[in-house]
Amino acid sequence: MLSKVLNKMIEEFDSVIIQTEGLTKIYEGKVKANLDINLKVYKGEIFGIVGPNGAGKTTLIRQLTGELMPTSGKIRINGIDVIENPDEIKKIAGVCPQEASLFNYLTVWEHLYYFARLRGLRKEEAKKRVEEVINNLNLMSYKNRLVGMLSGGLKRKVFVALSILGNPFILFLDEPTTGLDPQSRREVWDIIRNMRNEHGTTIILTTHYMEEAEQLCDKVAIIKDGRIVKQGSLEKLRGELKYDLKIRVPSQTFRKISYKLSHINHKLIRHRNHVDILLDKKNASAAGLVEDILMSLQKDVVLTQPSLEDIYLEVIGYEENTE
Repeated sequence: MLSKVLNKMIEEFDSVIIQTEGLTKIYEGKVKANLDINLKVYKGEIFGIVGPNGAGKTTLIRQLTGELMPTSGKIRINGIDVIENPDEIKKIAGVCPQEASLFNYLTVWEHLYYFARLRGLRKEEAKKRVEEVINNLNLMSYKNRLVGMLSGGLKRKVFVALSILGNPFILFLDEPTTGLDPQSRREVWDIIRNMRNEHGTTIILTTHYMEEAEQLCDKVAIIKDGRIVKQGSLEKLRGELKYDLKIRVPSQTFRKISYKLSHINHKLIRHRNHVDILLDKKNASAAGLVEDILMSLQKDVVLTQPSLEDIYLEVIGYEENTE
């Protein structure tokens, strides 16, 4: 029995790729950007970090990549003490920063080729990899265009391309799809999935898009005011939510059934064209209410589980909108 427990502990230790303990960053002026961050990211996971602007997402990424030294705490990545050896992490990591500059006088192809060579790829290998990445990100029409002539969205795709060139062991993506159109966003999603599924890459992803985190991530951490306030799989986070059933109805028809909610615990989230009603389905009255609403509105009703966005809003906070 002891042997099994010990083996499990060893197996877990070996599979933890990124671990932080008490990670804290306080800037001059006593601005608390990160406070007591404790994370464990396992091999091959896509781990999402979500939170409002100024919550500390980018500060966390910059510390994990060795770009920014913490005020206190520990960071170990694949056995590397990042605080003691920040340059070592750069050898195994790819990074798509939120803000950085490209070389505007190089073409897209030249930019990627030179970076591939800097990553250690030989000439022919670098050329092959550059063509592959350009094709996968649908940049073929722009490969010979100067980077300085690209739109903001296309430059974002170039950053993503640079981060994956050497098939890195670990990939840090700081809001990689900001400014991209829906098709380009999904092309980046495919790249991220491919890096994990085919190369076993461990990926840290920050994003403002809840749908993106829900589609891609095995686990998510919600950060608020520099602290991780919730983390885990979507199923775990759903299990911790007070409400476990969502009814979506069009805004114009919501008034037909709003009076039915007066005697049952619920939460409303109003959107431009629809209203989400969150309920606890374990409540006996909720079951009757759901049946009543379905009968009243029929095809206008969508019945689902709460999404990551619902969980996020519950954790981060929003104005109460119940009747």
